[in-house]
Amino acid sequence: MFLGIRKDEIKHLLRRLGRDSRDNFANVELKSLFSELTFNIITRMVAGKRYYGEGSDFEEAKHFREIIRKFSIECRHQIQEIFLPILRWMDYGGYEKKMARTNLVFATNTAAVTMEWAMSLLLNHPDVQKKAKVELDTCVRQERLLEEADLPKLHYLQNIISETFRLCPPAPLWLPHMSSENCQLRGFDIPRDTMLLVNSWTLHRDPKLWDDPTSFKPERFEGGERGETYKLLPFGTGRRACPGSGLANKVVGLTLGSLIQCYEWERVSEKKVDMMEGKGLTMPKMEPLEAIWPLHRTLHRLSERHGPIVSLRFGSRPVIVVSSPSVVKECFTKNDVIFANRPKFVMGKFIGYDYTVVSLAPYGDHWRNLRRLSAVEIFASNRLNLFLGIRRYEIKQLLLRLSRNSVENFAKVELKSMLSELLLNITMRMVAGKRFYGDNMKDVEEGREFREIIKEMFEFGGTSNPGDFFPILQWIDYQGYNKRALRLGKKMDVFLQGLLDECRSNKSDLENRNTMIDHLLSLQESEPEYYTDEIIKGLIGAIQVGGADTTAGTIEWAMSLLLNHPEVLKKARDELDTHIGHDCLIDETDLPKLQYLQSIISESLRPFPLAPLLVPYFSTEDCKLGGFDVPGGTILLVNAWALHRDPKLWNDPTSFKPERFETRESETYKLLPFGLGRRACPGIGLANRVVGLTLGSLIQCFDWKRVDEKEINMDEGQGLIMPKMEPLEAMCKTRQVMNNEQENIGNEA
Repeated sequence: MFLGIRKDEIKHLLRRLGRDSRDNFANVELKSLFSELTFNIITRMVAGKRYYGEGSDFEEAKHFREIIRKFSIECRHQIQEIFLPILRWMDYGGYEKKMARTNLVFATNTAAVTMEWAMSLLLNHPDVQKKAKVELDTCVRQERLLEEADLPKLHYLQNIISETFRLCPPAPLWLPHMSSENCQLRGFDIPRDTMLLVNSWTLHRDPKLWDDPTSFKPERFEGGERGETYKLLPFGTGRRACPGSGLANKVVGLTLGSLIQCYEWERVSEKKVDMMEGKGLTMPKMEPLEAIWPLHRTLHRLSERHGPIVSLRFGSRPVIVVSSPSVVKECFTKNDVIFANRPKFVMGKFIGYDYTVVSLAPYGDHWRNLRRLSAVEIFASNRLNLFLGIRRYEIKQLLLRLSRNSVENFAKVELKSMLSELLLNITMRMVAGKRFYGDNMKDVEEGREFREIIKEMFEFGGTSNPGDFFPILQWIDYQGYNKRALRLGKKMDVFLQGLLDECRSNKSDLENRNTMIDHLLSLQESEPEYYTDEIIKGLIGAIQVGGADTTAGTIEWAMSLLLNHPEVLKKARDELDTHIGHDCLIDETDLPKLQYLQSIISESLRPFPLAPLLVPYFSTEDCKLGGFDVPGGTILLVNAWALHRDPKLWNDPTSFKPERFETRESETYKLLPFGLGRRACPGIGLANRVVGLTLGSLIQCFDWKRVDEKEINMDEGQGLIMPKMEPLEAMCKTRQVMNNEQENIGNEA
């Protein structure tokens, strides 16, 4: 009779989930969705009314939801009066008055709680989720949606539900029973008026009753374990068992099956879903189940719906998001000067020397001087050539480290940390002539301090600050963000000042005489009023924080793509063998002739730009963009991630095809990994050299394969840049060219 209601409400849920998840994973919070689904089913069955979502009477729905909210809160406190009668006599907390006023009794939200637990378990056990999906695709197929009539033949789905009830019974202690007369229980005398509590949670996890009881194993019910009475009791037993178990099983089965059939599901991050239990009338999850995806994906979905220019408001700040080449071109040609500024965030004040570093400084004379200084004195080709020996040495140290256990057989290596250490050593040696990772560290304690600062910097940079968008939160220092930024900024400043002071006092040290700090201090002697210590510290700090992790991340993404596409890896190796041979290692001067290697790097930066929204821009005055009026004081976000995957711009954009760059498919305003316009990244030359030489060396010197047959996980993590969610692990084995060079590498300095 009510089957149509259940089908209709579940379809409402599926459509709601599908609004933003057609092309990409979307952000959903399942706890409230499940609660609204079950309440809508019940109220439509009882009174023919929807109180959540479309088609609801707003005022009546609002009143109903408030009743449900108050009822849920009061039910949490009921246990005090059950066991302390004096509290009932004095109506402690006004409980009886409140419940009398509510005067509503209804079935508890067991179905919604069960579905949330089941989805949490499936997200933590993707192998089980996959097996359930295969069963649905086999028995129901993709041509139609699951029906309640299909449930009896979906045995594995039923096993999942039973195993969820076992581990996470919605009522872990049944509704209390009361003895009406004296009796005996296992030889013990039980007096009349004794309350009986059955701990089904304990029964369901008893190792005497269940094999490996704490593990999630739906397969256990294939062996008939479900059939033994008094072992699995999610709905109670006897005369007072839950009369709604049939409805609950139908709703849970149809909803859970529909979610598995209609959607792909993944966890928020590499961390498993928290399975801690909360408090309540039923046994809810402590943390509501959510699925969250990075901001650039969310903004991409908005652009697909509303167009290439989307106007938003982040708190009190107006924001526009652009995601088409023509609009990007308009931003950085016609309106280039207007968008040449950066928005002022708290992090820039305390860590960016009050917005005086080159990446954050306001557009004007000071920024132009910093930009010229960066281009001429730091990142110019002649300056980079001076540090070629450092890059060669550090890359060879990486190769030597990889080869220690991989001469005869493939060895498992974790590349993420190795690449980060490589880049931090390269930049620190260029800046101050010091190694802070691996062998040959002159000051172990200083190295430890530096690593701790860098770790804190990236952890802090990966957090958002609501105060940047709600000024009142700045005033009260919401969550202590300002205080933490100030502390970290001071810590970084003391460290950098120490490097400057040490360089001043060690001018006779030939290695320090060739560092960036030494060169900048020599400029300070001629123009002390401009080249202050703060300016120098800002420059070298930006190189460390802004350059190392982005370059290491690019190499990690590129290696991940190559491991998932061994035919591309082979083609790159053949190019290296043809142009370089087996008698010597690749050098930076070889990079221009390695066209396929360059195409691989470009194709890696296309789907996985390390700054997917670039660094935010800021308009200083009113302007027009795509025919729309943009007021001054607007933050501009360029969604490079969306541009790089736009099927209107790229043929087969989701595929990894380095060959697309052999046909010059790349064009300005289409590929923007380093930004564009006046505020484009000044370190692009150094990044290209390091990425090219490192990636080429790894391909030339080692055979590579995945740890197992499973493809490398290409999910994105969260942070200051766009890291891989899972650090890259791979198997490597030395090639002949590496064996020939090993002794030379160990002896070079």
